[in-house]
Amino acid sequence: GDPQNITIFGESGGGAKVLTLMGTPAAKGLFHKAIVQSGALEGMGMTLLKPATTRRVAELTLQNLGIKPSEIGKLDSLPYADINAATQKALDQTAQEQQLPTIRGDSIGLSWAPATDGKYIPAEPVGEKYPAIAKNIPLLIGSNLTEWNTIYAYFGDTAKAQRDNHHHWNATQTAARMQEKYGSRSQAIGKAFAAAYPGRKPADALFVDTFLRIPALKTARIKAEQGGAPVYNYLFTWDTPVLGGFAMSYHTAEIPFVMNSLALTETMHGNGSEAKALADKMSRAWVAFARTGNPNTEGLPQWEAYTPQNGATMIFDNKPVIKYHHDAELLRLLKPDGRF
Repeated sequence: GDPQNITIFGESGGGAKVLTLMGTPAAKGLFHKAIVQSGALEGMGMTLLKPATTRRVAELTLQNLGIKPSEIGKLDSLPYADINAATQKALDQTAQEQQLPTIRGDSIGLSWAPATDGKYIPAEPVGEKYPAIAKNIPLLIGSNLTEWNTIYAYFGDTAKAQRDNHHHWNATQTAARMQEKYGSRSQAIGKAFAAAYPGRKPADALFVDTFLRIPALKTARIKAEQGGAPVYNYLFTWDTPVLGGFAMSYHTAEIPFVMNSLALTETMHGNGSEAKALADKMSRAWVAFARTGNPNTEGLPQWEAYTPQNGATMIFDNKPVIKYHHDAELLRLLKPDGRF
């Protein structure tokens, strides 16, 4: 390898770590390009924990173990299981004390994450502006169309999901589910979805992800506004055909396409000709970006760098296309308080 041409990339929590490293001075110069797959999140990656939170976790961990701060060396002799139980309890206690929402924002809870301590990580990796140390690092960032939503809807009972999923619902059933989920917004969302994704089933609108798509767009915007190295945005929309196709483009679905390793994941994706063709295109784009900082490669339409003005997104499906602000209205309807 070339130590002067290193790309780091990760998916989910790995993507959050990439964003964190982009804002960590100790990592400056150790890598030159970055890729974030489904990993931009407020509270983990984009923004981090506050020192008051992490300090409280440490205090409560010691209290739970019956150890004074001056006796911290005793940790070396304690069983791992005891330390693990004490730290998990400390996380839960701190979350309740400080009323900290989980990453998804649907309950109170706290997970391990780095802290913005003002020293080692001096500022939020993706605050109101991008950290200066990342100005010359090209970024490729994106997510999957249905990401977590099919997992929550179907993965609790996959046998039932194969018999009863969005592929089986008629227009009346779909309309009822849209009304149940979106209420008075259901018709507007259905119309915006059809405009953003022509040719897809109306029921697919029930599964569009905003949890990771909106933060990815916000990160891309802030990076572009920095006026340094380019940022490229993508959206993976390829639906798996296995098990009746109920899982669509779920969280992690893009990884075997990026790695061109479909033969190892046939039970999740199949290994048909269309999947192979897309894996070839995506893996070539990732390699091109790692080599040059530009993902354009043979077989793809011209992939423009993202700007707030053009909203350019590469849609990875059987026929990859580049679109501009294609889902902006849909995202505003799905998450009126979202900022991207």
